[in-house]
Amino acid sequence: MVVPHLADHASVDLLQPVTRGEELARGLAGPVVRVGANSVGAQQAGPPHPHGEPVEFGPDTPQARCLAEGQPVLEPVLPPDWFSAEGRQGAHAPDLGAHSLIVVPVAARGLVLGVMTLWRSRRPDPFEADDLTLAQELASRAAVAIDNARRFTQQQQTAFALQSSLLPRTVPDQSAVEVALRYLPASAAPGLGGDWFDVIPLSGARVALVVGDVVGRGIHAAATMGRLRTAVHTLASLDLEPDEVLSRLDDLVLLLAAEQEAAGEPPVGEQVVGATCLYAVYDPVSGRCSAARAGHPPPVVTAPDGQVALLDLPAGHRSAWAACRSRPGRSNWPREACCACTPTESSASVTSMPTSA
Repeated sequence: MVVPHLADHASVDLLQPVTRGEELARGLAGPVVRVGANSVGAQQAGPPHPHGEPVEFGPDTPQARCLAEGQPVLEPVLPPDWFSAEGRQGAHAPDLGAHSLIVVPVAARGLVLGVMTLWRSRRPDPFEADDLTLAQELASRAAVAIDNARRFTQQQQTAFALQSSLLPRTVPDQSAVEVALRYLPASAAPGLGGDWFDVIPLSGARVALVVGDVVGRGIHAAATMGRLRTAVHTLASLDLEPDEVLSRLDDLVLLLAAEQEAAGEPPVGEQVVGATCLYAVYDPVSGRCSAARAGHPPPVVTAPDGQVALLDLPAGHRSAWAACRSRPGRSNWPREACCACTPTESSASVTSMPTSA
């Protein structure tokens, strides 16, 4: 729309923190990155700036003033020696014949995100005040979309950092099982989920294996996941049976839901009131594995002969998402190789270690 209806040449340059989804400081005047450009029949006056590459504007250029002051610049007629003036060589004219210039800030929510520069070279008529008004309106609408994308990226990065800090980076040393794990998003949907996994050493050489999933995505899901994971660690240290661990975890999820409801948080998109969990305890002495699940998919077991099957484990009810209390299902199995998995983001395969006679 801008080229060729309003200008012969147009470029958009954003501050580098904007392109990375970072927080902006007020009054920041650089550096900037070229994110878009279009021209009609330009005779290049200087080296081109590929998209994504930094651009340096001289201190006295209209772009530098616009970034620093947040005010538009209108130069209806550029004198022939305008580009040769000291400090203006960095204006980056796209055409040797450019004779009129508009620079407007790309600003939203009180922050200058970058600048949009318009030039005329082929069209003989100079820019006017009405052209400046139109350019400001276009830049303002684009700025809102750009800032929304920046804020979304920032939120995603925060959620990822929070989730990464809450998940185990290594599994603890223990002699009961060999553990292989992988955490990989299974969906291309935006936002991080609240999936987690754990390997928790217990007394008597036993080990607890946990896979869980918090309903929802983003920071709220990641924060809730951290609270539930901490609660599972605390409950595991009490040497409770798997079904008792999940029953007490259900109490916590109901409490979190009540807290969010009392705080008046929005029920759609942001509120996290549910989770699923599979909790198993393997005892290498007896060679048996006890497990319970609440709403979570059953674990997959690989027998020594290579056959694979889903374990027949009662599902119970998911905590707080079924709006009723129910003791999770519980079963016991002999020693085999098993894979505790979730269809969302995480999986951990566990193989029992041979015990001496």
